[in-house]
Amino acid sequence: MKTSAKYLLVFLSAALLTASKPISDSEKEIRNIIEPLNKKFANAILEDELENFLSYYTEDAILMIPFLPSIKGKHALTVHWHNNMAKGELVESVD
Repeated sequence: MKTSAKYLLVFLSAALLTASKPISDSEKEIRNIIEPLNKKFANAILEDELENFLSYYTEDAILMIPFLPSIKGKHALTVHWHNNMAKGELVESVD
C-alpha cells in the first residue's frame, strides 16, 4: 500500500494540474492551491483517518493503481481501503 499511496498522490497532483484551466498563469498561485490539499490528503493517509481520506473522492472517482484493475466509484474505493487497512497494510510515508 505504501507504493500505491505514492502513485495515488502523484496521480492526484497531476489530475488537479491538468483537469481544468488553471485559475491563473502563475505557477506560485497554482502551487498554493494544490500543495495544502496534497498535505491534507497525505496526513489523512498517514494518520489512518479513513473517513477523512475518503472524503477527497467523488462518487464517480476511479482509482488506477499500476498493474491492477481500476476501482470505480466511491463505494468500491471505500471497500478497497477498508480491506487494505483490515489486512494491516499501513502507510508510513507518502514522499
